[in-house]
Amino acid sequence: MKEPIFESGMSFSFSADAKDEKIDGGRANGVVGLKLVDFIFRHKNDMVFLEVKGSMNTDFLKPGAKKDHEEFLDKVKNGSLAQEELIPKCRGTYLFMHLMDELDGKIPAFAVLPEPFDTADLMRIKDKMERLIAHEAPKPWKRKYAKLIGVFNRKTLNEVFKHTLTVS
Repeated sequence: MKEPIFESGMSFSFSADAKDEKIDGGRANGVVGLKLVDFIFRHKNDMVFLEVKGSMNTDFLKPGAKKDHEEFLDKVKNGSLAQEELIPKCRGTYLFMHLMDELDGKIPAFAVLPEPFDTADLMRIKDKMERLIAHEAPKPWKRKYAKLIGVFNRKTLNEVFKHTLTVS
């Protein structure tokens, strides 16, 4: 595994062949109005967009960020997280990678790690995201921009991507 990368108070260690990139705040800096996921990496033959939201550890939050964290918790509970944050980041990252001609003709997978939430919260987020990815506009999208949507907790993310990624 490579040196860990830290995001939202968690440590992400990728395998040497993951071709990982921390894209939010990385090479897309300066692109105004485009929301991006936190990481892009390769898992088997898939390109995976990974968005990390929240954390069980709020000690890392700066004083002004505590309010943002509380708003995030409210968005999970009221069901608006998928539409207001997750889908725009997935769509924005797809657009960025498409315009950079880096999709290799594949539809990326989108994984989300929101913590700390129970299984019911994770399933609600996943269901809403699946609906929105297919049909956000008045008419359904003609082209898919993501597949295999997974909403994971830390344990299940580590299980699914066990040879590619370790989160602690």
